[in-house]
Amino acid sequence: MELLIKPFISVGNMKFGTNRNSINNMMNSEFKAVFEKTLSGVEFVTDHYNDDGLMLGYFTKDFKLSYVILNDPSEAIFEGEDLLIKTYSECWDFMKQFDSNIEEEYVGFKSYKFGIAIYAPNGTDDPDCDIEAVTVGEVGYFNKA
Repeated sequence: MELLIKPFISVGNMKFGTNRNSINNMMNSEFKAVFEKTLSGVEFVTDHYNDDGLMLGYFTKDFKLSYVILNDPSEAIFEGEDLLIKTYSECWDFMKQFDSNIEEEYVGFKSYKFGIAIYAPNGTDDPDCDIEAVTVGEVGYFNKA
């Protein structure tokens, strides 16, 4: 499934801020809901579309789409390139073209400018490792501490 990332707006036809029921009806695909998780003390629910390589996240206070996590078999298309087929170092170099202030962490890196995080737990030790997931968030989802 090719999903075009429009930072802070949408991933594919899933717009941030859209009601959970609307998105699940639009997806018309089987999913597993995981409830009662907490992130920094805030409750949220995730809908796992495993066959599509998607996880959709909603904070329980309003059940509006807050973030999307993409993995295989999804195609995470940003600026015409699938981020998921790149190695960690290729993805790093590619994203640096658009955001010179990328922040590297022990499990990957984040672009606050575009609200995109790359998950590659072995990336800092093995720059040629595969990207495991791409997270795209709504405005404010990735708050720089």
